[in-house]
Amino acid sequence: MVLLAATAPFALQRAPESWDAEAGSAARRRLLDVVPEGAGVEFADVKVRHSGTDNERSVCGAFAVRDDEGSLGPFRDFWIVVTKRPDAPDAVEAAHPVDIPQDAFLDRGSEYYRHCFARLD
Repeated sequence: MVLLAATAPFALQRAPESWDAEAGSAARRRLLDVVPEGAGVEFADVKVRHSGTDNERSVCGAFAVRDDEGSLGPFRDFWIVVTKRPDAPDAVEAAHPVDIPQDAFLDRGSEYYRHCFARLD
């Protein structure tokens, strides 16, 4: 059995740097911008998916806001598309929320469910 070496040097064969953690943080910050200041927020089932190009990520999940008495309100789904500038790979450019129909996460045929939870990256 003969094994052939790849023609590119090993250093060039690395996977591209992942910025999934930064995309998740940018999406969380975007949500914190719209809740009342000082309110406690809890996140659940947050997933970061590659979408479109290498400069775009979809961040999906749910969040709930605590009221003045500290009770946790209902969880609401979110889907935020986060982009970064190709000329400045360390800079997140935008975090745009996507409108989701109510209870779309329950409908396994919905675009939201298929995009955020049924995909395998």
